[in-house]
Amino acid sequence: MEPRNLLATLSLAALMAASPTLLHAQPTADCDSIAIGDIRFSAFDAGIIEVPAAALNGACVGYPSFNLYDQNGDTLAKETVNFFCLSFGPWLGIHELQVFPGANLGTGPQLLTLELFSGFGDTLVCAWDLMVDLCPPDSCVYAQLTFSDWHDQLVQDGVYWFLEDPLGGTVGSGVFQMDGVNRNAEDSVCIAPGTDYYLWVSPFTQVNVFDSINLAVSSNGGITGQINFFQNDSFPSDMEFDWYGECADGTNSILEVEQPAFQAWQHGAWLFIQPERTVQFQELRLLDLQGQVVRSLPMSGDRTTVNVAGLASGIYVVQALGRSGVLAARKVWVR
Repeated sequence: MEPRNLLATLSLAALMAASPTLLHAQPTADCDSIAIGDIRFSAFDAGIIEVPAAALNGACVGYPSFNLYDQNGDTLAKETVNFFCLSFGPWLGIHELQVFPGANLGTGPQLLTLELFSGFGDTLVCAWDLMVDLCPPDSCVYAQLTFSDWHDQLVQDGVYWFLEDPLGGTVGSGVFQMDGVNRNAEDSVCIAPGTDYYLWVSPFTQVNVFDSINLAVSSNGGITGQINFFQNDSFPSDMEFDWYGECADGTNSILEVEQPAFQAWQHGAWLFIQPERTVQFQELRLLDLQGQVVRSLPMSGDRTTVNVAGLASGIYVVQALGRSGVLAARKVWVR
């Protein structure tokens, strides 16, 4: 895999924090050389429209921002400047436009006007009349998953990833194949709309996933999205995110998933399970990463204890089952 052009995709705040040497360039561009991808609602935020874009000729459109208008010239969405330049390609950087309150976004394909400005909105660079479908009839939205290793010594190995729904069910899994040369590895998965998805990686790899790694999720074929950076954590945290899908009444829709939750913590040889709300669980199971049940016992009262003495250290899944078949689950690290 070729390394990405990180300079073209880092946010303005990140670059200012990372280096005192800023990038200055003339805000000139050949509009025919600017690639615009599919304009869609964000998979992460119901109030965001994403515009994938890149300047394929390598020219810097300085401090870019996009505005989106309907056929009457009314503003539908507007971007706040967050980049020094457009992405230089070949990957399209994602620009997030905030939907105007009360904007009539319509449904189905529609002719919209997209304008690109430079210099913090001072100069109109390009304008396009585009047929846009903000609500494509996809049964799921493909997510691009990225794993980045920022250690000094890169290793060649596979890093297994798992994507779970709020009930602890695995909706996708795969491997980030690190080649020992490049810091990034990618994979993809098709996700249905839902809340509280969890992305995590297995610690059983030559790559030290306990610090100095990135996990990122992006949509719409872009190279920006939600990023978690783990630095000197005791163990890798789950990456939690919501995932929007098909539109309803011209806006994003999402399958709200309510689940009874519980807290889990270990003290010595005992694992303590305590529901967060007034939910009556009846049975508790502890599973290893191979899906084998290693502990099973009834639940009653406000707190349940599980003896974990003799279990190998590592990640386990706690499942709590209710009277109506309701299931709650979360991962725990057993020491």
